[in-house]
Amino acid sequence: MINIGLIGFGYWGPNVAKNIHANKDLNLYSICDYKEDRLEKVFI
Repeated sequence: MINIGLIGFGYWGPNVAKNIHANKDLNLYSICDYKEDRLEKVFI
């Protein structure tokens, strides 16, 4: 298993996160962005 940290959660962020999450060999370990409102989408 490979841990992945996603830096930036703008336009492409949700798509990248979804694809990482769908891959059984990858673990979406962390997501960061300087705009907190973008990160709120992750926890919905």
